[in-house]
Amino acid sequence: MMNKKQRGAEAERAVSFFLEEQGYRIIHRNYRCGQREVDIVAALDGLLVIVEVKRVDPQLSGVLPPVHPRQEERLRQAAEELLMQHPEFSEVRFDVALAQVLPDGSWHIRHLCDAFGTLH
Repeated sequence: MMNKKQRGAEAERAVSFFLEEQGYRIIHRNYRCGQREVDIVAALDGLLVIVEVKRVDPQLSGVLPPVHPRQEERLRQAAEELLMQHPEFSEVRFDVALAQVLPDGSWHIRHLCDAFGTLH
């Protein structure tokens, strides 16, 4: 049986694969800067996209896990650092990907673009 960290890593891999299929280029996974961690940093059409991955509990499939205001602020701080490291981008979009493992072991991914604004 997988622990919480392993399940989270599996969800992030599934979301990364999903995003690549949609034309995104994955730049970083589990990007760390200080106390902040960004699950996935991707690029699409000249836009830097920060993706927060949330696992969805099959028993609570109608309930969307929240991104708390403190977490949003940490992601914005990380985005500012990423923009300095990647000057080829001038704008960041914040997305949320909901990942649910299905009974057959496959993943259902729901991608919410521009979940809480952009950063210029």
